[in-house]
Amino acid sequence: MESRRSLEQANKKLLQDQRTLKKELKSCTKENGGLRGRLHYLESELESNKKILEENLKQVEILKHDQSEAEKSLRQQIICLESQLEAEKKSEASKDKAVSEVQQQASEPKTNDEETKERLRETNKKLLQDQRTL
Repeated sequence: MESRRSLEQANKKLLQDQRTLKKELKSCTKENGGLRGRLHYLESELESNKKILEENLKQVEILKHDQSEAEKSLRQQIICLESQLEAEKKSEASKDKAVSEVQQQASEPKTNDEETKERLRETNKKLLQDQRTL
């Protein structure tokens, strides 16, 4: 009789354990479904972020190219401006020289008006040529 009672108790215990395990299994299955949904969401976010990253990398390459082109253009502009500055300096020096010559001629005694007029014409021609080059 005791063995029967102990078997019944063991059977009750097993049934109780079985119910508990079923509840735990149901809970785990539910949790697993939630985790699968979360995993699916994270995978789609990862794919979306990969696409955004690829697009950003393309934009970076375009910007690098644009920057390189802009730098080339600026270097060319600098060279052009430097050569213009040199031309202006030369023109200014030429003007200063011409003014000096005119002042010198003006201070010289007027011996021959024709010579003076000719020198002034030549100086004016030089000045006009210098102005046109600017």
